Amino acid sequence: MDAQSLRSTIKTCRDLMRKDEGLSSDVERLPQFSWMLFLKCFHDHEVRREKKSKKYKRILPNNLRWENWTNPKNIPDSKLITFVNGTLFPSLADLDGNDASTQKQHISSMFKGFKNSVQSPSILRQIIEKIDTLSFASSDDIHTMAKMYEDMLIEMKDASGQNGEFYTARPLIRFIVNVTKPSLKKKETVLDPASGTGGFLSESLDYMNKQAKTSAEKKQLYEKTLFGFEKKPLPYLLGMMNLMLHEIDDPNITKRNTLATPFSDITEKEKFDVIITNPPFG
Repeated sequence: MDAQSLRSTIKTCRDLMRKDEGLSSDVERLPQFSWMLFLKCFHDHEVRREKKSKKYKRILPNNLRWENWTNPKNIPDSKLITFVNGTLFPSLADLDGNDASTQKQHISSMFKGFKNSVQSPSILRQIIEKIDTLSFASSDDIHTMAKMYEDMLIEMKDASGQNGEFYTARPLIRFIVNVTKPSLKKKETVLDPASGTGGFLSESLDYMNKQAKTSAEKKQLYEKTLFGFEKKPLPYLLGMMNLMLHEIDDPNITKRNTLATPFSDITEKEKFDVIITNPPFG
């Protein structure tokens, strides 16, 4: 799908959301777009992994998989909102457990304290059908989508009037990353302790990607280099989605309050080489 088609699809989704009585502003619309986008993106990741390895086992049970619950033959419009609110969200939030994988724990954290606000089943169905046309199999499509997503984050920040709770200006982020110069060669780890929508982490990824010369270094960067802490459910969801759109399949973002941990309790494993952030003051 080319950039123009992507823009058209996203615009259609946003126009549809403006018609729903449960969504009155961009601050409310983008999170709703994000949870659907995340589940489609996660579905495409799982399909791709299945094709690469027959041993791969899907994370989500059948009834929670995108291709199943979005199919009107399985869940008709008359039952769609009830399923999403009463089954999908609670089940995703309960994925964590003693034997839960890291990905299950991440998904659980994303959907705990978060709810679907789309009230119209017909509007929800139309949005789902549009999002279903998006493909996350192509790197070019993912990069285009990531750029558009960040543009929407800027719009949401402007609409919220909350002084950067959701988004830090890209020039400031780029300046800070360029000054700190995180090094992949030195295997430096990067932490944003108030990661929000993931701007510092995605910019650090772009900066360090230029240093990756081998597949091993690439793996190191995408799996063991970038970390974030975020307390609030909404920025956490947006940040996870942002990094997934930057091709990090399993972002190392933890839902936690950084300031709740006494300095004396920080262990060696929780130490990082580079700490960059712009916490929301106020």
